[in-house]
Amino acid sequence: MATIHADGSPSLVISCLAHYAGGEVILKEDETDKFAWVTIEEAKTYDLIDGIYDKIMMADKLSKGERSEWKHS
Repeated sequence: MATIHADGSPSLVISCLAHYAGGEVILKEDETDKFAWVTIEEAKTYDLIDGIYDKIMMADKLSKGERSEWKHS
């Protein structure tokens, strides 16, 4: 998903989902602008890139065994 922000800066978001096997998740600082580990409720309070909250909701449903289709709000 590509997004152009109000200031004209582009973003490219690649969404991946995997089962957590354990250990520490390490993100490369030079490949990351900002990140936060949050709950779904906490995610609502963030100014997210367009469509990301919908993807978080889909991932949560999938982790609970529920199926869903992409519905961009």
